[in-house]
Amino acid sequence: MSTASPRLEARGRVWRSALTWVTGVGATALVSLAGFFATPLLVRWLGDTSWGAWTVIGEWLGYLGLSQMALGPGAMTVFLLRAHTSGDPRALTAMAKRGLRLYLAAAAAMAPLALALVWWAPHGMPVGPGLALALRWAVAIAALGSLALAPPMLFRSVLEAVQRGYRVHLALLVQSLLITGLSLWWVWLRWGLVGIAAANLAGMAASAALWCWWARPWLPSWAATAAAPLPGVEIWRQNWPLVLAGFGYQINQLTDNTVVALTLGPAAVAAFALTQSLPLLAGSQLANIGVASWASLGELRARDPNAFAARIVELAATVLGAASVLLATIAVFTSAFVTLWVGAPHYAGPLLVWATAAGMAVFSMLVFFRWLYDSQGDARRRLWVSSLGAALNLGFSLALVRVWGVAGVALGTLFAYLLTDAWFLPYLAVRLYGVSGPRLARALLGALARGGLWAALMGLLATRLPRAGSWRLLLAELAATGLAALAYCWFSVLRPADRELWRARWRALRGPAA
Repeated sequence: MSTASPRLEARGRVWRSALTWVTGVGATALVSLAGFFATPLLVRWLGDTSWGAWTVIGEWLGYLGLSQMALGPGAMTVFLLRAHTSGDPRALTAMAKRGLRLYLAAAAAMAPLALALVWWAPHGMPVGPGLALALRWAVAIAALGSLALAPPMLFRSVLEAVQRGYRVHLALLVQSLLITGLSLWWVWLRWGLVGIAAANLAGMAASAALWCWWARPWLPSWAATAAAPLPGVEIWRQNWPLVLAGFGYQINQLTDNTVVALTLGPAAVAAFALTQSLPLLAGSQLANIGVASWASLGELRARDPNAFAARIVELAATVLGAASVLLATIAVFTSAFVTLWVGAPHYAGPLLVWATAAGMAVFSMLVFFRWLYDSQGDARRRLWVSSLGAALNLGFSLALVRVWGVAGVALGTLFAYLLTDAWFLPYLAVRLYGVSGPRLARALLGALARGGLWAALMGLLATRLPRAGSWRLLLAELAATGLAALAYCWFSVLRPADRELWRARWRALRGPAA
């Protein structure tokens, strides 16, 4: 057990959480910059149909990965975190060895499903006879390769459990930049979908190697340590809620492109995905606050339950309010961005943009609660409502896409969130962790009201501001409005007590990390 003072331990948690979030934002910024220049070239060289088809393949691979997690590995994050906080330095090694065996067995068991996906791919997406063979090869490379590289995901989970998420982000940065560079090169050589699939496999191999290497210091005596005894009943008890919740997440966030492809064709996916790209990017960074916080919150719960409950209220309100402000700001400039970036024909309209921005603001808060419950072994508590939300999302999306086109898919996601997880996940924190219900409700509604006021101002601005005709003008307008949005978040979204907490964190970060 650590002998450091509580103050040093708290400083270390703050430092590692902040570093994880900052490296995540920095890595995303670099990857986004590379994608900013690469995407127009890939869309032009591949064409809308091939580019949209590859986007849909990514969603299919997500379901393949979830099916693999269903065989056991999905619960390893919970067990690794428990082993790390147990005080025994070899407990994490023993648990990691058990987890690696689960990953290897699951990858072998999923190989037949991957082969079935390879056969089915041309039948599941109408790409035409000219692309059918290339689509099949791309799915084969991507699906079988992802299974082969799945076991190193165990070492990524180890790094996250010991609050070294910044190393995870650095490896993902290497992966993304390598994928972008090789994709451009091999598509330029006219390898098409096969080239992109091979580039993704190479990038994944690089990040897997880094995770394995960087996790070694936290896994002492690997060869001499026996795998932890972990009954199958316990694995199943923790795993099935996580997997079912994962399928719900997949339907909510990573099935929209498939719905568009099945109803409107893969070419329509291009405009849909490109229009959503900027709000989705911004929303994912805000959601990363929750991703960066789960390990430190787990430690805090064991040491100070009252502080743990107070931190839940503060972080949830901060994420919701800041997301509402910043995503509304992004929505104003999305039309000009897409037009300058890939051309006006790829802009799918303001209804899609604002529905996506609203959905991502709610999603950012939900991610915080989901990671909190899942890391504490309480995923099953939210399962029935999240599953209902996923079913509603799919049903709404399939119905509304025929009424409002691609915007209907984003609206379906938003409606499903509001009817289910948006109210139930905060309620669950009150039930499970002793969080004050009135205090949490006041904090969330207050943050939403202040964020909603800014969103209304941005909606008014969108009707009056002419579209920027050059990158220089767009960047100047976005910078000025973005600075105003950040100031609004600090002085209006954050409560005085929240501002004092953030000042205290900044003072802690200026000292040495524990």
